[in-house]
Amino acid sequence: DEHQPLALLLTDAGITKRPDAYNRVCRFIREGGTVVCSCTFSSFIRPLNMDNFFKDLGLDWRFGPYYRTDACLNLDTVNAATDGQGDKADSEYSQKAVWLTGVPADHAWYTETSENLAGVCMARVGEGKFGYTGDVNAEDGTCKIVLAMCGLKI
Repeated sequence: DEHQPLALLLTDAGITKRPDAYNRVCRFIREGGTVVCSCTFSSFIRPLNMDNFFKDLGLDWRFGPYYRTDACLNLDTVNAATDGQGDKADSEYSQKAVWLTGVPADHAWYTETSENLAGVCMARVGEGKFGYTGDVNAEDGTCKIVLAMCGLKI
């Protein structure tokens, strides 16, 4: 459809409070759309609501700890998902984030390696893609990778 968006960027947790919109977003993903939760999303969603959102999408990702540390790029995963955009992403940067647990390596785009946590991740859901960034401070590295997650050039 010529009016179909390339991607939806969910910038806050409001979607989880509106069942009609929530269901439409989940359907959009399953039918081939791309949705990325970023910006203030991780700051204002309740842990249980986030876990339920992931569960509804068939993902075992879970709300994890919140702190600042270095995030390391999983280059092979990003390049496979973005036709080589990982080469233009930051290889490492400091990120204050809500980190996720339970994220398989092939979903994890940026990780905190000592605790096996993911700060940026993306997965296939149905025919579409669902992504998450836990960064709460809009770091340059996150801003770049969100472009790639949405199907745009870095």
